[in-house]
Amino acid sequence: MKLLFLGVLGAFASGVSAQPDFGVLVCKNASYTNASIIRVTPAYVVVDYSGGVAEVALTNLPEKLQSQYPYDPVAAAQSLSDESNKIAARAESSLKTGANRPNPASLVGTTQTVTVESVTDEKLPAGLICTIANDTSETVVLLAGLPPGVRHYVEQRSQLIDQLNLLRNTPITAVQPNEGAGSNPVDYEGAMFAAREARRARISALGKQLDILEAKPQKGMTRAYPTGQSYNGMPVWQCGESPNKLSDQ
Repeated sequence: MKLLFLGVLGAFASGVSAQPDFGVLVCKNASYTNASIIRVTPAYVVVDYSGGVAEVALTNLPEKLQSQYPYDPVAAAQSLSDESNKIAARAESSLKTGANRPNPASLVGTTQTVTVESVTDEKLPAGLICTIANDTSETVVLLAGLPPGVRHYVEQRSQLIDQLNLLRNTPITAVQPNEGAGSNPVDYEGAMFAAREARRARISALGKQLDILEAKPQKGMTRAYPTGQSYNGMPVWQCGESPNKLSDQ
């Protein structure tokens, strides 16, 4: 008897690959060489390629990928709105708590080794909005010159964590087509068991990938310094060595 499996496994079957998924990814607006899709949202995908990292709208993907990542304008608009709200909330939270704990931005001009905890997808001329941490604190900053490798590592880690949380928190159901009196409950139970085992295997595989990434935390670190400037209440940082030669080492 044919059974239809419904759940969240299919949407994440590809996972995160350390190798390029495409020799050349030809989209409607551009082409990307040695490209890997490292993050998927309802509005766009994030592509890591030989020239860096780029956001590609789902509507600009080739037809085969559009069928894999279908575009829903309502979901896309909601996703973009949620991202903007999250950025604003982080910035507000950082400002509220900054007075009660040491802030890396208070060390104006000092070059430090910082861990990039998260990177938003909002594009700004001056850099990327990131959450960074040093030995004493964590804060949201506008970070300029973030090395592509660091961003790739942080986005891979965030994507794995998001996928694991979704798999763990979303129930999986196995639905049997209505075939009248001939339906067999044993087949349904077998389908549920298979679905649970498939999810358990997927969680295990993603967990191992995350363990491999987190075994090399230095890949999420960079040298940076506060410029003494601010953007919408956020301190502006620059990757690299400070011109005034100050350093935490």
